[in-house]
Amino acid sequence: MGSVISAGKGSLLYSGPASSVSRTNLTIFQSKDAGKSWSVDRVIHVGPSGYSDLAMLSSGEVGILYENGVKGHINSFAERISLSLF
Repeated sequence: MGSVISAGKGSLLYSGPASSVSRTNLTIFQSKDAGKSWSVDRVIHVGPSGYSDLAMLSSGEVGILYENGVKGHINSFAERISLSLF
């Protein structure tokens, strides 16, 4: 459901839900010590969200492709697929 990429010099990015019990609040977490500790970098989508994939782009930006939806709908985490850059 999540994705991990190297951001260089021991830095890692992980995308996944901020909740440990539901697929909600897709968040990018960053580790600056090769995965020993993690901090919240930014929330990508507030609400239902599903699978995500991170990619380092040639521009130096990071792209994230992810499932998301509107709270309250059946299978709402997969209503649409979105792309965000940061």
